Amino acid sequence: MKLLSSILLSAPLTRKVNANINIIFNNYFIAHIIILIFILVAIPANATWSSFAYVTPETENNYGLKIEVSKIENEKGKYRTKIFGITNDEMKQAWLIISSEKLTENEQNLRSYIWESIKPSKYILVKAKLNPNKSFSFETKKKPGHYEVDLSSVMMERAYIYIDFPVKVYDGGWYYSIDLPAYLARHREDQANSLDAKRR
Repeated sequence: MKLLSSILLSAPLTRKVNANINIIFNNYFIAHIIILIFILVAIPANATWSSFAYVTPETENNYGLKIEVSKIENEKGKYRTKIFGITNDEMKQAWLIISSEKLTENEQNLRSYIWESIKPSKYILVKAKLNPNKSFSFETKKKPGHYEVDLSSVMMERAYIYIDFPVKVYDGGWYYSIDLPAYLARHREDQANSLDAKRR
């Protein structure tokens, strides 16, 4: 009888202890969830989350860019390309890329090549960093600027301007490939149409 009484008396205490254990466990679990959320929110987005911009005469307006191609006077077969509209990206750099064959849109996404030196399927012959003191300047809100590159038509048919951060960074935004063969083709088409219009 005494044993039964002690069991009955201890039952509420056991339930109370179990309830306290559950409360402590739940609070511990919730606290860790909150800490994890704070950690995740505090981590800045990496530039690998940004988007690749394949720039051609048909798409340049989508990215707020303006690319001008003109034939250089008194220099046979040479063209000058000017690229306007790269704003507020002072940390980004630009490279002239020349390949052995024309690159597809996907192959022009050269981030792994620039960041990790992993070559695309078609081998790169030239990767030349453009000199910010001579060949281009970034546009900013205070002082407009532009890229400027002079190439022969033979080189331009396999050349691209790639613009990106030089290393992995904690930032986002567009990174670009300017498809120079597409612009050369458009320039030649415009010139031919202009000649046809004059002959009529």
